[in-house]
Amino acid sequence: MITKTIRYIIQWMPLVLFIMLFVIDREKITHKISYITFLLMYTSILIARVYYAKKTWHDDFNSEKFEKDNSIKKMSDYQKKLDNGNIPNEKV
Repeated sequence: MITKTIRYIIQWMPLVLFIMLFVIDREKITHKISYITFLLMYTSILIARVYYAKKTWHDDFNSEKFEKDNSIKKMSDYQKKLDNGNIPNEKV
């Protein structure tokens, strides 16, 4: 429930930041600080997601099970194994 809400907020954050860019009063320091804070938070979330995706990408495709499988000689063999559901280290 909470993660769904957080994902929903992150999904719409670029639009919110774009609207805030035009709506905030540039003379008020609190408006400036809040906009910059939201922008930095969103940027840090995006960077964290990229690093996490990079980590999981390497975990998924550096499998010892497929490295030791002698029947895989080409990329098409690897794709057939994946299509058959023989995915190593399957994380759900």
